[in-house]
Amino acid sequence: MLKIFLAGPLPSKNSSGGVAVFTLNLAEELVHLGYEVIVFSNSKKQQVHRKYRIESIGSIRRISHQEHPDLIISSLWYSLFSIFVSNTIKVHLLHGFTNLKNYNYLKFWIMLLIDKLIRKKFTYILANSKFTKLINEEIFNLKVDGLYQIGLSNDEIRQLTTLDIKNKKKEILYVGRLVPAKNINLIIKNFLKIRSDSILRIIGYGPEEGALKKLANTDKTISFDGSKSHNEILKYYSDSKVFVSLNPVEPFGITYLEALLTNNFIIAPDTGGHVDLLRKFPNRVALVNINDSNAVQQAMLTSTNKELDNFSTQYDIQQFSYSRTVNDIFKVINSDSKKFKI
Repeated sequence: MLKIFLAGPLPSKNSSGGVAVFTLNLAEELVHLGYEVIVFSNSKKQQVHRKYRIESIGSIRRISHQEHPDLIISSLWYSLFSIFVSNTIKVHLLHGFTNLKNYNYLKFWIMLLIDKLIRKKFTYILANSKFTKLINEEIFNLKVDGLYQIGLSNDEIRQLTTLDIKNKKKEILYVGRLVPAKNINLIIKNFLKIRSDSILRIIGYGPEEGALKKLANTDKTISFDGSKSHNEILKYYSDSKVFVSLNPVEPFGITYLEALLTNNFIIAPDTGGHVDLLRKFPNRVALVNINDSNAVQQAMLTSTNKELDNFSTQYDIQQFSYSRTVNDIFKVINSDSKKFKI
């Protein structure tokens, strides 16, 4: 049995970021495919979790010498712990790109130096979208060997496609962090101008919450519902008719997949990692210039009146699964060695 090491964050009681969920779902899929999997994370002690081991990230080099992995797949700064591991295939996954909107100057340059070091020490670097690949190659001169598409777990696909979507309300939904990069202020400003009979629901938390509530000015058609559990968020998806997110430099955007599968019409920027996926569904998506307020407002006005056929009966939903993600990763690796099967 081939042995695969994964390195990355895992969901915990205190946090459950996108990369953490990705690590968990990728581990699950690799185990399902019959590989022996050990996950190296910020865990302090060994655990057996859903048929794979969890080890402390600091032990990856020692265990690599003892157990000789056939493949290491890692994300973020976790890849640093594998730079001196040799005699195995090593894949670093890019989930985005460094930018000054999210990092100060010092951290910005440190991150770029780390990426350069990882490039020298890893066999492959893969990006989660053409947009992520473009930024890293053309702006940061970081060679990227291929692409992988982030997916949804089989359990989540099953949940999303069995929700009741027959009685959707005239609601426009945003789900995500309340931070400047997401341009939620533009969502609110444009919504306030359309004077429609729909509701704007904002799900999430973050440092922008106070300023955004002040901008909404207690308007009764805008609802700030705060942080919600995953199951509660699924209910919001099933109730709403429209999903909106206006970050023009989104590396990919997992919420777009969730919105598609719950039959939401999507309003999204015409730039970003999501564009290549969403343009495949022109009747379900409005790709807009976020600086063109007329285009954003028109999309908001017309989308709540659209009636969509059930997405899961119209398209192959397995294109959004983690079997697709693993296939994308192995396709690049197997171009040199036909070792890994899916």
